Order: sequence, then structure tokens, then C-alpha cells
Amino acid sequence: MQQIRWNDRMINSMYKKLLILFAISFLLTILIMGSMIKIYREQEVTGNELRHLTEIQLGIDLLRSQLWFFSQRGDTESFRQVEIAQQELSHVLQPGKAHNLQLANLIKMNDSLANLLKQEMRLKKLDTSPDKPQGAISSSGLLHARYNMLIQSMSEEIAYVHKTIVNNNEAETRVMLYYTSIVLILSSVMLSSIALSILRRFRRGSQIFQNAIYHLSQGVLGRQIIYDNLDTEFVDLAKFFNRMTSSLRMSMVTKKELETEVTRQTAELEKQKNQLEFLSEHDSLTNLLNRRALENAIDRAISRADRTGTKIALLFIDLDNFKPINDEKGHDAGDLVLKSIARRLEESVRETDQVGRQGGDEFLVCLDLLDSFDIVAHKAQQLIDELEKPIIFAGEELYIGVSIGVSYFPGQAENRNELIHKADMAMYQAKELSESVCFDGETVLAKSKNAKAFGCEI
Repeated sequence: MQQIRWNDRMINSMYKKLLILFAISFLLTILIMGSMIKIYREQEVTGNELRHLTEIQLGIDLLRSQLWFFSQRGDTESFRQVEIAQQELSHVLQPGKAHNLQLANLIKMNDSLANLLKQEMRLKKLDTSPDKPQGAISSSGLLHARYNMLIQSMSEEIAYVHKTIVNNNEAETRVMLYYTSIVLILSSVMLSSIALSILRRFRRGSQIFQNAIYHLSQGVLGRQIIYDNLDTEFVDLAKFFNRMTSSLRMSMVTKKELETEVTRQTAELEKQKNQLEFLSEHDSLTNLLNRRALENAIDRAISRADRTGTKIALLFIDLDNFKPINDEKGHDAGDLVLKSIARRLEESVRETDQVGRQGGDEFLVCLDLLDSFDIVAHKAQQLIDELEKPIIFAGEELYIGVSIGVSYFPGQAENRNELIHKADMAMYQAKELSESVCFDGETVLAKSKNAKAFGCEI
């Protein structure tokens, strides 16, 4: 009975103090949660707006690049790509997709661009007619100038909208943080005052328990609290503490068991780390290097070539009839084709070479540590022969055509972007050719055997 009375006194005394602290802490937590939720929602809205602006900016950049290709090539296909890019941008700028963004000016500019494209189409028809007006060429030049002005204006408008969103978010966040800080400070002062009052009443007993808990945290389980001169509630608590340390002393794991568990968990974390590093640098479908990792590998290869005086050849590979297979046979067939092509590429190059997926049905092969470029044309033809072997899908043989463009370092490019760009352009040249050709005497163009065109040496 005496032990029960002690327990009741201890529990009642501690319960009252803890109840006060809990009530104030709970109110403070509610205030913090409300403020954080409000800030989170505001940041979420701002994040959505910024992501939508990024999508619009990507559409504008795509439109700019397609207009550049059109200005360089001037053919019907490039003009069709410009129209597609403009229509995609119109889709992104639809009112239902624009949230609360002020995009009226962008929509107007995009509509003006659409009208200019219609004028371009009419001008194209005039260019191909027998009675071509004298001013058609100058009119086309004016239209291209208007294109560039509109694209520039759209980029400036996007920057302005982006700045407005950031400034508004910053102002609203500052106000919310200001009021939240005031509430938190007042609540903290109140909580600290109550805690200090409790601390003064229990100073002597708490110091004893602090020392006891410190020794417990250091692994000293045999230390007992001497409670001869403590208050009644601390006597009861000390007895519970002493029983707890005795129980811990009997149930604690050994040092060896703890070291074994730490070693196991460390090995598991290291395994997970290696898996994450692999996934961050490799394409999830083909397990080849992804675009970012491949670009880093090409940069290292260029630096190594500068130091050692060796050479680099970059092969830009595109699958010619991948889309019909993917559309007609399904995505399972398309995935099988991409994985098969990736496996064949890895098996056809040296360990020092780098193979990666550029995106879609495009791949890059970096031939590193070359003494000369004499073997490049032969290597391109070897890859074509290997990649054009049939791929079995559901008992059916699938055939893939290949186009390859090659660029060199040193000689053709000074950095990775130029090297990739020249190989890309050479690949497009290869797609248009039906015979073996050397572009500018430097770039190897290789086309699949189905198109009767092969790589040629420098």
C-alpha cells in the first residue's frame, strides 16, 4: 500500500506539470503546423507556376531551334517542324493549363507568330509558282526577322513573369514568416517561463537525475541514485530508475553483438549507395550511360586527349525505322529493340570506349585513345553490320536501319558541344544521302545497307 501511495503521489505531481507543458506545447505545435502548411501551399503554388514557366520556356527554345533549322535549310520538312513546335507552344499556353499566370502577352505573341507562319506558307507557294514576285526573297527575310523579334520578346516576357512570381512569393513568405516568428517568440517565452518555474521547484532532484542519466548514456548501468534526502516524488522516481538500470543491465546486448549489427547496417548502406550512384548515371531501360554521364565521359576523354596527344571519334547513331516498329508492334517491341541495340553496341566496342543513350532512338559511341582516324570508317561499317542483324520479337524478325554521323577531336571541334553537334549534323547528312560520301573531307557519313550507303575513310 505504501508503494502504491508513493506511486500515486509521484504520478499526480508529475502529471499536473506535464499536462501544463503538454497543453502549451500542443498549442505551439498547432501554430507551427498551421504556419508551415500555409507556407508549403504557397511554395507549392509557386513551384507549379515556375514548372509551367519552364515548360513554356522549353517550348520557346524548341521553337527557336526549329526556326533556326528552317532559316538554314528552308525546306518543307523543317517548316513543318516549325509549325508543330508553334502548335505545341499554343497548347502549353492554353488558359486551362496556365493556372493563374499572366500570359496574355505571350498568347498574343504566339498568335502573331502563327499568323506569320501562315504568311510564310503563302510566300512559299509564291516562291514555287512560275510568276514569282520580285519582292518574295526580301519578304521572306522580313518574316524571318519578325520571327526572331517575336521569339526574343517571348523570352523577355517569360523572364518578366518569372521575376514577378519570385518577387510575389518572396513578399508573401516574408509576411508569413514575420507573423509566425512573433507568435513563436511569444509562445516560447510563455513556455520558458513555466518551465523555469518547474525547474526551480525541482532543481535539486533534477541535478541528481541529470548526473544519473548522463552516466547511463555512457553505458554505466551499475550506478544507483541515493535518495535519502530527496522529496517524496523523487524518491519514488529514483526507485523506478534504479529498477530500470538493473533491468537494462540484464537485458542489454553485448558489445560484440552491437558491433556486428553496426557492420551489417554499414554494408547495407554502402550497397544502397552504390545502387543509387549506378541509377543516377545510367539509362533505366538500356543500362547505358545516360546523357549527363556520357557528356561527363566525353569531357574527360577530351581532357585526356589534350594531355596524351591521342584522338577521339564520336559516332552519332540513329535508328532509321524504329518509330514504325514501336507504333505497329507496340512499346514492348520498341523496348526490346532499344535494349538489343544497346547490348550490341557494348559488345562491339573496346572497354576504353564509351557508349550512351542520347535519347529516344539515338545513341552515342565515343572511340577513345585513337592513334589515328583510319579505323573509324571501318568501325562505323562494322557497327552497321552488327546493328542491322534481325531482332526476334514474338517469333518475328524485326529489321532496323542505321544512320551514323562521325566527328573528330582534334580537328573538327574544341569542346564536347561542338563534337556532338558536328556528329549530329553528319548523321542528318547521312540520312539524306543514298551513296557513300565524305562531308568536307573530314566527317564520316555512314548509312545502313538498306539505303545502299556506307562509311568512307578520310
